[in-house]
Amino acid sequence: MSVNHLSRISYGIGGTPHAIKEADYTMFVLLFYTQVLGLGGTEAGFVLFLGLLWDAVSDPIMGAWSDRFKSRWGRRHP
Repeated sequence: MSVNHLSRISYGIGGTPHAIKEADYTMFVLLFYTQVLGLGGTEAGFVLFLGLLWDAVSDPIMGAWSDRFKSRWGRRHP
Protein backbone atom coordinates (compact mmCIF):
# COMPACT_ATOMS: atom_id res chain seq x y z
CA MET A 1 0.00 0.00 0.00
CA SER A 2 1.48 3.34 -0.95
CA VAL A 3 0.78 6.57 0.85
CA ASN A 4 -0.11 9.51 -1.34
CA HIS A 5 1.71 12.82 -1.22
CA LEU A 6 -1.11 14.68 0.56
CA SER A 7 -1.16 12.12 3.38
CA ARG A 8 2.58 12.45 3.85
CA ILE A 9 2.31 16.23 4.06
CA SER A 10 -0.60 15.92 6.51
CA TYR A 11 1.41 13.69 8.82
CA GLY A 12 4.32 16.12 8.66
CA ILE A 13 2.11 19.08 9.48
CA GLY A 14 0.56 17.14 12.35
CA GLY A 15 3.99 16.54 13.88
CA THR A 16 5.05 20.18 13.66
CA PRO A 17 3.48 21.39 16.96
CA HIS A 18 5.17 18.54 18.83
CA ALA A 19 8.54 19.36 17.26
CA ILE A 20 8.17 23.04 18.15
CA LYS A 21 7.25 22.17 21.75
CA GLU A 22 10.24 19.85 22.09
CA ALA A 23 12.63 22.43 20.63
CA ASP A 24 11.28 25.14 22.96
CA TYR A 25 11.59 22.87 25.99
CA THR A 26 15.14 21.86 25.11
CA MET A 27 16.23 25.47 24.60
CA PHE A 28 14.61 26.51 27.89
CA VAL A 29 16.27 23.68 29.80
CA LEU A 30 19.69 24.49 28.34
CA LEU A 31 19.30 28.17 29.23
CA PHE A 32 18.08 27.29 32.73
CA TYR A 33 20.95 24.88 33.36
CA THR A 34 23.61 27.25 32.08
CA GLN A 35 22.38 30.64 33.29
CA VAL A 36 20.37 29.87 36.44
CA LEU A 37 22.17 26.81 37.78
CA GLY A 38 25.56 27.93 36.46
CA LEU A 39 26.49 24.71 34.68
CA GLY A 40 28.82 24.79 31.71
CA GLY A 41 27.55 23.85 28.28
CA THR A 42 29.23 20.45 28.40
CA GLU A 43 27.79 19.70 31.81
CA ALA A 44 24.30 20.74 30.74
CA GLY A 45 24.56 18.57 27.64
CA PHE A 46 25.71 15.65 29.77
CA VAL A 47 22.71 16.04 32.07
CA LEU A 48 20.38 15.96 29.06
CA PHE A 49 22.29 12.95 27.72
CA LEU A 50 21.75 11.07 30.98
CA GLY A 51 18.01 11.66 30.71
CA LEU A 52 17.95 10.38 27.13
CA LEU A 53 20.07 7.37 28.09
CA TRP A 54 17.69 6.52 30.94
CA ASP A 55 14.77 6.83 28.52
CA ALA A 56 16.47 4.51 26.01
CA VAL A 57 16.99 1.86 28.69
CA SER A 58 13.67 2.13 30.53
CA ASP A 59 11.30 2.34 27.52
CA PRO A 60 11.91 -1.22 26.23
CA ILE A 61 11.72 -2.60 29.75
CA MET A 62 8.41 -0.89 30.47
CA GLY A 63 7.10 -1.84 27.01
CA ALA A 64 7.87 -5.52 27.61
CA TRP A 65 6.26 -5.34 31.05
CA SER A 66 3.20 -3.62 29.59
CA ASP A 67 2.87 -6.27 26.87
CA ARG A 68 2.90 -9.08 29.47
CA PHE A 69 0.64 -7.32 31.99
CA LYS A 70 -2.75 -8.91 32.45
CA SER A 71 -5.68 -7.55 34.40
CA ARG A 72 -9.36 -8.27 34.33
CA TRP A 73 -9.91 -5.17 32.13
CA GLY A 74 -7.23 -6.17 29.60
CA ARG A 75 -3.75 -4.97 28.80
CA ARG A 76 -2.63 -1.44 29.63
CA HIS A 77 -5.49 -0.80 32.04
CA PRO A 78 -5.07 -0.63 35.82
